[in-house]
Amino acid sequence: MSVRSGQSVTVLFTTRVFATGVGTNADSLPTGTLYLNGTANGATVTVTNISTGLYKAAVTLPTLAVNDEVEIVIAATVSSISDIAVIWGDTKDVFAGAIPDVVAGGSGGLFIAGSNAATTVNFTGNLSGSVGSVTGLTASNLDVAVSTLATASSLSTLQTSATAIKAKTDNLNYTVSGQVDANIQYVNDVQVTGNGQSGTEWGP
Repeated sequence: MSVRSGQSVTVLFTTRVFATGVGTNADSLPTGTLYLNGTANGATVTVTNISTGLYKAAVTLPTLAVNDEVEIVIAATVSSISDIAVIWGDTKDVFAGAIPDVVAGGSGGLFIAGSNAATTVNFTGNLSGSVGSVTGLTASNLDVAVSTLATASSLSTLQTSATAIKAKTDNLNYTVSGQVDANIQYVNDVQVTGNGQSGTEWGP
């Protein structure tokens, strides 16, 4: 398992009579301390009694760097015998390239945060949804510059031209497949006479 900055952690622990091992409440509410890399941290550890001899310790982790280690230490006194113990510990993930923290965003999305938020993250596949904002996005970051893409106006003009061309080509007839039916009236600007029949041969 791994942890991240700002993560809420809740851990269960028990207290018992030293001589018998029977679960029992501590003489007073146990106290908890969060340690960061072996040093007591100022984060508040809240201890709550759930049932006889059973407690939970809850803490919100501070800002963490890659490789940081955190532990929760509990101090308790049972039947006048005091003791301390580490009840939980973990380490912030280590990734090649220092992948930044990714936490839940609005409406089930993801939010990249933390000290490595500027790190480049490469995605393979498709992304769906909407982008709230992008910092540092320039033409050099894109495969195709946005400025080179067709505008709505130019696409509308192209559509109009294509429609006009289609209207003309739709008037062409093909009695023989692949050959346009044509009515030849002039050759080299000389009017053609006749219709190709006997006695009315083609000619100028």
